[in-house]
Amino acid sequence: MNNDTLAACWLAAKEKETQGNAERLAIEAQMVAQAESKAEGTVKLEGAEYKVTIGYGMSRTVDEAALSALWPALSEGLRRIFPVKHGLDTRELRHWQQNEPTEYALAAQAITAKPSKPSVKVEMISAQDRLETLEQKRQAFKKGLASGILQRDEAA
Repeated sequence: MNNDTLAACWLAAKEKETQGNAERLAIEAQMVAQAESKAEGTVKLEGAEYKVTIGYGMSRTVDEAALSALWPALSEGLRRIFPVKHGLDTRELRHWQQNEPTEYALAAQAITAKPSKPSVKVEMISAQDRLETLEQKRQAFKKGLASGILQRDEAA
């Protein structure tokens, strides 16, 4: 299949996925409406053929500035609520890789890198965009042609 055929198939599949996701979310909302509501925990709904488990949770974040101010007052036990999490600053990592490879090699011993899933973005090209692109290519071609003729004439 050529690129345009694959892109059209991808867009059609993406639309089906979007519609299916919207339908699933609407059904989930109906299930949740039938269940007992909780702040956290699970609720089970049982029918003749299916058992549905609905999980309720709480999303929590940490105010870094407030935590820093409170840190000295927190007991050792309370501090365990806030584990230190090490992550990577990719921009900084690339700087060290490129500018200080010998020093980076030490840190690299603690880093595992594996390829991520390639991302795909498909956009429909409008007729106007296609015309503009063709015109730009035509102008560039004419310019290149003209400069080639001028260079040949100057050399002669």
